[in-house]
Amino acid sequence: MFEDDRGGPAQPLNCAGCGVSVLVKKNSLAHTVVQWTTSTDACRELGSAADRAAATCSLLRDSIDAAVRTRRLEVAELSSPGPEDSRSPGASPPPVRNGHSV
Repeated sequence: MFEDDRGGPAQPLNCAGCGVSVLVKKNSLAHTVVQWTTSTDACRELGSAADRAAATCSLLRDSIDAAVRTRRLEVAELSSPGPEDSRSPGASPPPVRNGHSV
């Protein structure tokens, strides 16, 4: 698994649409890193894309957003409060809707 300077490792996730396995790292609600661990051929959106490098999969995006909402996927900026974090220690992260804080 890959790691970066923002903390822990990427977390495994399967797309709810096609079951393709990926590793996901959420550095913030707006920043997502995806590492494909299997072929994208099974993906309904990427499997037929002419330019896979520029293509995206809305079903995988939905799977990632759902994992964040249900806290199956950790968001680095929400799990390790820094000095600029106004939440008190131990406070729950802000609610998330469609990948954005509410």
